[in-house]
Amino acid sequence: MTIKSLSFGILFLFVQFLAWAQEPRQYETQHILRGHVGGVYNLRFSPDGKTLATCGLDGNIFLWDVNTGANKNVLKGHLSDVIEVTFSHDGKRLASGGADGTARIWDVVTGNQLNQYTADLHNTQGPKRKGISFVVFSIDDNTLYYGGESGYLMTVGLGAGAAPPRRLFSTNKTNGDWYSNITGGALSNNGQFLYLSVGNNLIVIDVTTGRYSSGITRSASDFNDVICGPQPNMMTAWAWDGKVLIYDVSTQAVIKELQVTQTNNFSLASFNKEKNLLVTGADANMAKVWDWENNVRVAILAGHTRIVRTARFSPTEDVIATASYDGSARIWRQPKDIPNTPEIKKPDDNTVAKKTDPLVILRDTIREKVVVREEVVLRDTVREKVVLKDTVRVKVKETVTEKATEASITEKDLEVGKTLNLKNLQFKQGTAELLPMSKPELERLSELMRKYPKLVIELAGHTDNVGQASLNMRLAADRVRVVQNYLTGEGIAEKRILTRSYGGTKPIASNETEETRRLNRRVEVTIIAL
Repeated sequence: MTIKSLSFGILFLFVQFLAWAQEPRQYETQHILRGHVGGVYNLRFSPDGKTLATCGLDGNIFLWDVNTGANKNVLKGHLSDVIEVTFSHDGKRLASGGADGTARIWDVVTGNQLNQYTADLHNTQGPKRKGISFVVFSIDDNTLYYGGESGYLMTVGLGAGAAPPRRLFSTNKTNGDWYSNITGGALSNNGQFLYLSVGNNLIVIDVTTGRYSSGITRSASDFNDVICGPQPNMMTAWAWDGKVLIYDVSTQAVIKELQVTQTNNFSLASFNKEKNLLVTGADANMAKVWDWENNVRVAILAGHTRIVRTARFSPTEDVIATASYDGSARIWRQPKDIPNTPEIKKPDDNTVAKKTDPLVILRDTIREKVVVREEVVLRDTVREKVVLKDTVRVKVKETVTEKATEASITEKDLEVGKTLNLKNLQFKQGTAELLPMSKPELERLSELMRKYPKLVIELAGHTDNVGQASLNMRLAADRVRVVQNYLTGEGIAEKRILTRSYGGTKPIASNETEETRRLNRRVEVTIIAL
């Protein structure tokens, strides 16, 4: 062996060592948290790092013990997807924002809902832009800020006798026309400013005056989310081209730019407590940890079976939580920090459901049960027997057993302006629950959108005429959102999927029988661009 070849071999081994040293597998799953039926969209740690809140496409919020992985409570009330959860600074309350157009306040200990506020709808966009994408407590926890698809930033006091919510700022055009969704919001470290991501802009709002303070515009792509930066006077944003950008707020200069995933994907980013590491998701079924200052990936967290929608560091220790559209969340630690004790067995009851593919529907059928009991009531020393009736709601799991069918949409159908009925996309009557027969249709549509990256579609939701027209309009909107969520969960950019709701106004069959009404409960896709 020559000296030259020996030197080359040593150099190769050294390069391999550097690659290994830069990316050690330093995090392992400590707990897998299962309970949501459908994808887990977002999550957040409590300020003391002891509790994790997860929210999902099933409209539920779960609270978990970070150390044991045990479920502590389930918060129910949202009518559809819960997009955001955040704790108050004292950790006693939780705020949530949902696609149903409500922001809610919860008591963390009891799980009781304390307050509910609604979105301020745009005068032309109306209910189709009602979703709330962020909720933020003020630094003293006495005020809640929230906003979303309508483009309005709202504020409401949380003390006794507080005034109703009011509009603090509008991100829409100066003439009042709708501009874009507010996709994220964060409070600055000193509590004086709110950072908002909307379209291709990052906007800084003074919370005291409600006035525009400064802003950053990026021509390369829109922003999906914004958080505080690793140092004071910095903010960090996730862009649709798969980059995380760290800005100096005062100079608007880019401090650091990291390509963390492929283009046309979205997620959230989070710094560890030392502010030297950044964790990101949305790279298929993985989360990644970065040494952001040196632009080096230092760890990969692989284990989920579908896309990781959100990844966050604990604010108190080297712990990461990830949320995935596979229906689970995971808590990750370095192996040295995982105690050598057996995993606590989760109770197999209605509080924590088993892992379920969203298309294998478990219906929570509500049945009324009358219970009669006897009580003795004292009234002015006279004992009276009183018969009381209680209504008990019993959850019964039903598995839908309908067979899946082949997809109706084909590559030959792709023609700009053409409207297609996804006839094998079927829903349980009166709900936005997809039946199992829908799976091939969804998979085929997702496959075509990945194959044709310029393909833009409009999903239109339709119902039968049973029930109130307004409720049918909302139901149709929820159904197209379910399809939209499936596609974005497969990595399709949301801006390629437009949505409309027609309710029962455009039937394609008679509404006289259930067999024909079923044909009217449909989603149509129109090819907008190709």
